[in-house]
Amino acid sequence: MADFDLSQYLPLMAKAVQFAENDKTGNNGIRGYVPTDPDADLTRSILNNYNRWRKGKKPAPWIEEKPAKFVDFMRRRWAPLTSEGATNDPKNLNVNWAPNVRHYLKKNTTSEEYKMLEDLNFARLQGDGDERTV
Repeated sequence: MADFDLSQYLPLMAKAVQFAENDKTGNNGIRGYVPTDPDADLTRSILNNYNRWRKGKKPAPWIEEKPAKFVDFMRRRWAPLTSEGATNDPKNLNVNWAPNVRHYLKKNTTSEEYKMLEDLNFARLQGDGDERTV
């Protein structure tokens, strides 16, 4: 897996997660506790997830699957599906999380930047011909 400087894309990834979460409370989709600094917690979560993914670790101890793409890796921990055991997603909206993150990244990067993110397994799903947007 290629290494790259995430710091350049960290603010963009944070905005993409905020876009996907569409959280009107301002908590950036954080559900397990009330954050005192939601932006710092989101940034820390992205960094922690990126480091787990880069090192080939599982998204969480209870999750066996190790998605090849970072956005999918983070979705497994940040926005699990009802079919994966999530009890806080009765309308199954988390299925839209990764496509919405990808949509935001694609719309807010140049085609060259997005291609680089795809090549680094950061963004595009393997086998996808076109981006799915919601």
